[in-house]
Amino acid sequence: MTRYIIRRLLQVIPLLIGITLITFLLANAVPGSPVSNLEFNPRTSQEDIDRIKESLGLNDPLYVRYFTWLGNVVQGDLGISMRTYRPVSSTIVEKLPNTLLLTGTALVLALIFSIPVGVYSAVKRNTPFDNAATAGSVAGFSMPTFWLGLMAILLFAVKFQEWGLPALPPGGTHDLRTGGGFWDRIEHLILPAAVLAFVQTAAWTRYIRSQMIEVLNQDYIRTAKAKGLKDYIVIFRHGLRNGILPLVTLLGIAIPDLAGGSIIIERIFNYNGVGLLAFNAAVNKDYTLVMGIVVVLSTLVIFGNLIADVCYAILDPRIRLD
Repeated sequence: MTRYIIRRLLQVIPLLIGITLITFLLANAVPGSPVSNLEFNPRTSQEDIDRIKESLGLNDPLYVRYFTWLGNVVQGDLGISMRTYRPVSSTIVEKLPNTLLLTGTALVLALIFSIPVGVYSAVKRNTPFDNAATAGSVAGFSMPTFWLGLMAILLFAVKFQEWGLPALPPGGTHDLRTGGGFWDRIEHLILPAAVLAFVQTAAWTRYIRSQMIEVLNQDYIRTAKAKGLKDYIVIFRHGLRNGILPLVTLLGIAIPDLAGGSIIIERIFNYNGVGLLAFNAAVNKDYTLVMGIVVVLSTLVIFGNLIADVCYAILDPRIRLD
């Protein structure tokens, strides 16, 4: 196990270098520059624009700028924002807890709902419950996230308020008037986390159902039933442990999905996290901030997959990663 972890960590180095290279090339392939808007400002002279470009290193060759930036990243310096002139690392650190809270809550919600629904659908397959769960999963998997978010705001924030029902906040992370307490932050978290978890729940429900159906048809399950064990013991002690094991791998794969989906969700709900920060940075052509966010999120995704692989081996002793 130790050798496997060390080998995977060594593989991370060229992978991260490749990610930084692709990100840097794509960011610099976008037309325009952070000082493009200044060229149309009559109060800004060409000398001022040239001086700003020189201070930002925009006059250097592309490969020089890349290796300079990469050398700083290796030292933990993600650069300075081209818009706010603040350190990129501190800007990301300020927003990262909100995004981790959002994606972590969505992940937990998806597990809480997908596992029991998937297991029950497998046990009661071809029943009205199974058919309803199948229809709901297909519908949830087919809905665009941005449309689902807008419908959630319209129903639970706007219409509930019109009908005199307890309404949820339409966006933000806390009430700006009061500063927000614990329950206020929970209220602001419910809608974006539920929408982000909904699509993941729909996909995992179908996967768990198919895995459990396969497991329940195995010989050892029939043997357990023949010994007179109760159904819930057979299902949860023998069937669920083996049927849910591949879900650990899906958790690692789901991390980039949740990270990417959080950008859309945070934009729709104006949720003050890294996703909204990335969207605004891309719109404002703040290349340094965009590249810093990509590096941080890519690192989290890579180590998330590593943790999923290690957990898979721990849960199934038959797997030897070494």
